[in-house]
Amino acid sequence: MSQKSTDKTTIIETDAALDALFDEARLAEPPALDDGLRARLVAQAIDAQSQRAPAAAPVPSLRARLSALLWGVGGAPGLAGMVSAGVAGVWIGFGGTATTVVDQVIQGAVQASPAVSAWVGDRVPYDDGSEILYIITGMQE
Repeated sequence: MSQKSTDKTTIIETDAALDALFDEARLAEPPALDDGLRARLVAQAIDAQSQRAPAAAPVPSLRARLSALLWGVGGAPGLAGMVSAGVAGVWIGFGGTATTVVDQVIQGAVQASPAVSAWVGDRVPYDDGSEILYIITGMQE
């Protein structure tokens, strides 16, 4: 039993001596390097840095760039929303003030072709779907 207490006392004394040694080392100034040694170290460091080629940045593949673009707009749902909005914009743009796309096409044909203008006469169909019946019945007669 006395052996263990002696060991603990020895450890405590050794720890106190080490702490005092470390405190003394912290307060002491580091030794100065020789000028020749410092010059050789700096020269070797500069030489090592100049020999190392800079790492080239990896170039992402086309698939990776397209994937990043897709995720930039919100993934597949975002892309579907953009396509829907684009189709709706084209539809509205072509629709204009006409009530239906058929009326719009007929208006364009009336304005572009003298033959269709002859079928329609002075009336330009644009109000509702009844004008197309007028054109069709006029064509059948």
